[in-house]
Amino acid sequence: MLRLPLTLLLVAAVLIALPSSLSILAQEELSQPNAPSPATRHAQVIAHGVTAMPAHEVAWSAATFRALPPHRATPEERSPAFVLAHDGAIALTDAEGAILARLAPGEAVWVAGREPGAVISAEKKSAEYVEIALRPTGDLAESGVSLATGLPFAAPPGEAFDVDLIRDVLERNEETAIPAGSAPSLLLVTDGAVWVTAGAQAAVQVTAGGIGQIEGDVVIAGGSRSPAAFVVARIGPALPARVALQDARGATPVPGGTPIATLEPGANRLWPAPTPDDPTLDADADGLTDIDETTLYGTDPADPDTDADGLDDATELIVHGTNPLLADTDGDGIADTAEVDAGTDPLDMASFPAEPPETPELTPVSADAMASPAALGLESAATPSAAALDPDGDLDGDGLSNAAETDVYGTDPAKVDTDGDLFSDGGEVVSGRDPLSK
Repeated sequence: MLRLPLTLLLVAAVLIALPSSLSILAQEELSQPNAPSPATRHAQVIAHGVTAMPAHEVAWSAATFRALPPHRATPEERSPAFVLAHDGAIALTDAEGAILARLAPGEAVWVAGREPGAVISAEKKSAEYVEIALRPTGDLAESGVSLATGLPFAAPPGEAFDVDLIRDVLERNEETAIPAGSAPSLLLVTDGAVWVTAGAQAAVQVTAGGIGQIEGDVVIAGGSRSPAAFVVARIGPALPARVALQDARGATPVPGGTPIATLEPGANRLWPAPTPDDPTLDADADGLTDIDETTLYGTDPADPDTDADGLDDATELIVHGTNPLLADTDGDGIADTAEVDAGTDPLDMASFPAEPPETPELTPVSADAMASPAALGLESAATPSAAALDPDGDLDGDGLSNAAETDVYGTDPAKVDTDGDLFSDGGEVVSGRDPLSK
């Protein structure tokens, strides 16, 4: 299955604008409120809602976001949108943390956006999800991990509209039909590839991670060896914003109902406290497991940016090769994040911005602020002689005793990473690597 995080709309950061052959010039008359479901054959409506058009001219947008574990998530105002889980289970809460919905990958819900809330990961690490929304064309600023927008179109007339998110999974050459809505629809392919055909026109291929704006009745066919999955966000029939109901003030409650079970204050049955030895645990959601942070890198598993330089630990190690324990890896007085932003090399002292940006004074991370030494490969200010070391102790906290470092491996008991390759001595010994060789 395609991993949408960091690839979904980065692969298609600009709309894959389907050619005019996919556009039916004459839109069908607005369907009636009692129109049948737009899902045909084995396609399914996985989420639906009712919304007013946010402006006279609107556009579809799709953006990826990261759902954080509950202890790191904060409630915020939300815009009306479909929320689609992709690479992990997520949950939606209200502003007080009460669970409103739980979504497994491939499931979605319509969020009306009337009240603040949070989207949280139901995994032991962060999980990516997609928001698909109708937005005013003047409010399409970039948000989320990535954003793709459709072509602007005039909002259909009406007080409110039914909106549907249709999903289907197609084998190769298997087809499904998506009927025209009240306005253009948005197609998002999440896995494999599909062929999209309007009438007798030539088919257009859309691959995983791509989006397309479609109009009129279209046929979508599977076009990859593995099953192809897609969703279509569609505007359905117009509805009145409000209807008159019979006065129910005299209604009598029906006795005998079953009370709803409630959690005691502070209880958290969905997310029990994780165990420290869980190999997949990533408490700070920085992309590095806690075990790797403590045994390999010496970074803080409770802080996604150990050296507080603006780059998270995984980005430093994997993308830039900088030291996640030093705010200024090359020691040229310019913080790593400032060099990355300026396009200079944060690993080369001779490479720095022509006009260095004003940056706060770089303060080394103290050993007291971390569970591991202040910086990889740096000696403590006062290092006791080998003779004075407790042979059973672990001065640098790398998992090897002082005696093992001096007598067995020849490593420096005062350095987490003797050879300076960004792997701790203890981690290299455990993995069978040479702690004295890069």
